[in-house]
Amino acid sequence: MVGFENLRLFEVVDERETTYVIEINYDGMRWV
Repeated sequence: MVGFENLRLFEVVDERETTYVIEINYDGMRWV
């Protein structure tokens, strides 16, 4: 569940790079 919190932080830092972060986080969550 840390990935989700990190996603919110990244959204505020870079809304454009968030798209990549979301895809990467989703992949990690599926593995977990």
